[in-house]
Amino acid sequence: MPPSDPVPEVGRTGSEEPRRNGDGRGLTTYYAALLAFTVVGIAASLAIGSGKEAEQSYSGRYEVVPRSECLGRTFDLRQSGQFASVSSPDSEVDGSLRVDEGRITGDVKCIDSSERVVDLKASPTSIRGMVGAERIDAARISDEPPPEAQLSVRPGSVDGNYELAPLSACLGSQITLDGESDELKLDGAGPVKGSVSYESGRVSGQVTCLDGSVTLIEGEATASEIQIALTAPAGSREGTEDELLEAIETPDLSSTVASFLVALIVIILVARAFGAAAVVLRQPRVMGEVVAGLVLGPTVLGAIAPELTATLFPSELIVILGVFANLGVVLYMFMIGVEVDLSQMRRRLSQAFAVATGSFAIPMVLGVAIAVPTFALVGPDVRFTEFALFMGVAMSITAFPVLARILAERGMLQRSIGTTALAAAAIGDAFAWFLIALATAFATSTTGADVALTIILAVVFCAVMFGAVRPLLARAFARRGGTRISAGWLSTVLAAVLLSAYVSETIGVAVIFGAFVMGLVMPRTRLTEDAVSRIEDFVVLVLLPLFFVYTGLRTNVGLLNDSELWVLTAVLLGVAIAGKFAGAMIGARVSGLDMRRSAMLGTMMNTRGLTELIALNLALDLGVISEALFTSLVLMALITTFMAGPLLNLLDPRRKPGAEPSPDGPMPGGASA
Repeated sequence: MPPSDPVPEVGRTGSEEPRRNGDGRGLTTYYAALLAFTVVGIAASLAIGSGKEAEQSYSGRYEVVPRSECLGRTFDLRQSGQFASVSSPDSEVDGSLRVDEGRITGDVKCIDSSERVVDLKASPTSIRGMVGAERIDAARISDEPPPEAQLSVRPGSVDGNYELAPLSACLGSQITLDGESDELKLDGAGPVKGSVSYESGRVSGQVTCLDGSVTLIEGEATASEIQIALTAPAGSREGTEDELLEAIETPDLSSTVASFLVALIVIILVARAFGAAAVVLRQPRVMGEVVAGLVLGPTVLGAIAPELTATLFPSELIVILGVFANLGVVLYMFMIGVEVDLSQMRRRLSQAFAVATGSFAIPMVLGVAIAVPTFALVGPDVRFTEFALFMGVAMSITAFPVLARILAERGMLQRSIGTTALAAAAIGDAFAWFLIALATAFATSTTGADVALTIILAVVFCAVMFGAVRPLLARAFARRGGTRISAGWLSTVLAAVLLSAYVSETIGVAVIFGAFVMGLVMPRTRLTEDAVSRIEDFVVLVLLPLFFVYTGLRTNVGLLNDSELWVLTAVLLGVAIAGKFAGAMIGARVSGLDMRRSAMLGTMMNTRGLTELIALNLALDLGVISEALFTSLVLMALITTFMAGPLLNLLDPRRKPGAEPSPDGPMPGGASA
C-alpha cells in the first residue's frame, strides 16, 4: 500500500506533528482490539438478548358490537412493544395505552371528549374489558392500516363501487352506492337492493338479500372503506345470520391518475421550497426535502388538517406512492454504488480504512447492545437477532452522498481531510449494505438452513457480478467509447439495474442491495457518468421527493406519546452520536491525525441522512422495528445530519484543515443528494 503525502506541522511547541498513517504495529494492535471488541460485544449482546421476548402484538382494526359510546363502532389499535395507541375516524378518540402480557391499561379520550380509564384484556382475535363504566367486546376484523395510511377520516360522501370481504351470503361480492347522502340507493347482484342514509361517517338502512330476505344494515365509513354489520330484524325468519363485512371502494383509473398528479405537483413544489430553505440555512438541500416529507405526513399537516392530508394522499394512492418511492430508492442506490469508487482512494486507503472500521464497528456494537433493553420496551414480535442486527445498522450508517454534499459546499472535497472522510464513508457504507443484506436474510428466513442458503446465494450473486458482469461491462463500454450514452445503451443499463434488484429481492436480501452492487460493478468511464447524470435529474426531482413523503407518511411523532419514549429517543440519539464520534476519532488518531482533525472526522461520520432513512424503511417493511421506534430513529437520523454543519463550523471556523490541497484530486461527489 503506497504511503500518503505528509501533512504540514501544526506547531512543534506543545503539540505533536500529525502523521498521515500510524505505525504498522499500532494499526495492527488497533485492528486486533477492534475485532475482539466487536466479536465479544456482539456475541454477549446476542446471548443476553436471545432470552428476551417482545410483547405479543395485538395491533389491528376492531369492531365493537354493540356500538361503544366512547370508541364508536370501530377503532384502530397501533402497538409498538409495550406502548399502544387507540384511534378512531372520529377524530376526538385518542388514547395512550400500555400493554403488559395482553392486559391493556391507560386513558382514552372518547367521542364526546370525556376521558375514561381503560382496563382491557387482549387476545389475538378480540379485546374485552372496561372503558370507564362501559363494558366492550371488540372483535379484530382486519390488520391495522399500514404506517403510511395512519390517518382515518370520515369521507364526505360514500358514493361508489365496493368490493366485499369476506363473500357475503346476503350481499354477494360487490355493491354500489349511489345518490344523495340522505337517500342512497344500494344495488348488488340479482335481487340485492336497498335504501340507506349516510351521516357523520355512519351508514344505516335496510337491504333485500340474495335469498329475498330483508336485513338491517349499519356501517362505519373511513376514507375509502366501510365496516358493515348486517343484522336480521326482529321477527325475521329463522336461519338468517348476522354478518360483519368490509367494503373497500374500487376507484376508477381516471380518478386515481388525477389524484396522483395532484399529489405529485404538491410534493415537488413543497420539496423544492423546503430544499431552498435548507440551502439558505446552510444545510444540504436534500435534508430540506426530507423535512418536507415529514411536514406533509401525520406529524404536522395530518395533525393540523387531517382531512387535507387524507384528500392529498387517499388510501388508494398509498400503494402507488410506495411503488414509485421504491423505484426511486433502487435507482438512487445504483447511483451511490457508482460513486463509491475505491480506486480513487488508494493513496489514503490505510487511513480511511482505519477511520471506517472504527466508525462502523464501535457504533454497531453499541447498537446491538442497546437493542437488549430496547427490544422488551418497543420491539416488535420478532426474533431478537434480526432486531439487534438492524439496530446495529441504524447506529453505524454514514450517508456517503449527503456527506459529499456537505464537503462540497464547504470546499473540502479536494482537501486531504475531505478525501479521507469521503473514502471512510464509502467504505463504511459498503460494510453497512452487506450487513443489511445479512440482517434481511435473518428477517426473511425461518430456519438456520434458510439463512445459510440466503447468505450463500448472496455470495454467489456478488461473485457473479464482480467476476463476470464487471469485466463484461468494462469490455462493452471500452468498445463503445465516446462520452455520450445512447438511448439504447441507457435502456440496457436501466434494465440491468432493475434485473439486479429483482434477483437480490428473489434471493432474500432486498432490492436495494442488488441495485447497489450493480452500481459498484459499473465501469468508471464517461459513458457511465453520462448515464448517471441522465438518470439523476428524474430521480432527484421526482422520485426521491416521493420517497421522502412516503417516509413522512410513516413517521408520526404523535406515537411518542409517553415520556419513556422520549427518554428512549434521547438515549438512542446519545448512543448514535457517541459511537460514531468515538469510533471515527479513535481510528483517526491511530492512523496519525491530530485531535482537531480527528474530531472533525468524528463529526462528519455522524452524518446519516437519506441512507439511514432507506435502511429504516426496509426494516419497517420487514416488520423488524416498530412504528414508534421507527419514528425515534428517523428523528435521530435528522438530528445527527443537521448537526454536522454547525459542529464543523465550531471545530473549523476558518476551515484551516482545508488549506492543503490533496494530490488525489477531487473525490466523486454525489450530485444533489
